[in-house]
Amino acid sequence: VRLYIIETSDVVTTVTSNFPTPNTTNLTYQDGYWFVLKSTGDFYNCDVDAPATWDPTKVLTAQGFSGTAYAIVKQNSMLLVFLEESIQAFYDNANASGSPMSHYESAIQNVGSKFTNTIVSDEGLVTFVGSSRTGNFSVYTLEGITNVKDIADDNVRLLLAAEGSTVSSSIGQNVRLGGKKFYILSLSTLGRTLVYDYGLQ
Repeated sequence: VRLYIIETSDVVTTVTSNFPTPNTTNLTYQDGYWFVLKSTGDFYNCDVDAPATWDPTKVLTAQGFSGTAYAIVKQNSMLLVFLEESIQAFYDNANASGSPMSHYESAIQNVGSKFTNTIVSDEGLVTFVGSSRTGNFSVYTLEGITNVKDIADDNVRLLLAAEGSTVSSSIGQNVRLGGKKFYILSLSTLGRTLVYDYGLQ
């Protein structure tokens, strides 16, 4: 994964100086900082308002549960790190050294996701395909940082089980239409598209 800066003058710069070369594809902005994530759970930030300047000491690690990290997502004023079986929350603590972020330890969730392209954030609500420690796939919403809700029914769970490991190539997105908001999940192998109406639940 590489980071490029495209200026209004059309000059394209590849950021190389101390850039941590993450192996996930997330690039997330929060409070003047850009954040990138490694599968180890380490996430790095650039200097404030300086996306070309990265200090290798400005790093924090998601460590509440072990496992591979797959995504970093903004939710309101928080950053959420998705591991396979947990979600960990971080807030801007304006730390004088290292990362400006700090753990929000009471917000750790026992469900996570390794399906990065299914994770959709819309202000205070995050929707995703995830799995718990039982290993079963389902569709979840996370409102705020503590309210995880399983929104799938048995039919949807059967489809996700039939999709199996190729859920990783499925794509989720939020769509607003006619004053309503929907989560749309496209399952690539089965060729099915699932639609969730947030209003009707």
